[in-house]
Amino acid sequence: MYIGQTLLEGSNVFSPWLSREADNAIFSYEIIKSGGTPTFTVTVWHKNEEDTGEGDSLTATFSEIVSGSGIYAATVTGLKELVRFEYDVTGSPGDYILFRMLESTAYNKA
Repeated sequence: MYIGQTLLEGSNVFSPWLSREADNAIFSYEIIKSGGTPTFTVTVWHKNEEDTGEGDSLTATFSEIVSGSGIYAATVTGLKELVRFEYDVTGSPGDYILFRMLESTAYNKA
């Protein structure tokens, strides 16, 4: 069974582009396991379909939902049509992160 993605220290990868579901969203991920003391950064990128290039990064601070849970979430507003994530792992050689993105919650403001 596939439960997550493992990234090693020095990894910097992007997810595929996804269509946004609404103007705003709460994105979350779970750290299932880590080895060593890596730093894991998730950056949200967005752009319109007609835009070229990698799009614009959004300042989204992923904060732990419950202390010690390993689940982190960030609220992002004003999304353009396409969204993707950048995953970056830094640390010492041999450090790694096993994580999975969780289902997002999309919403429009009334």
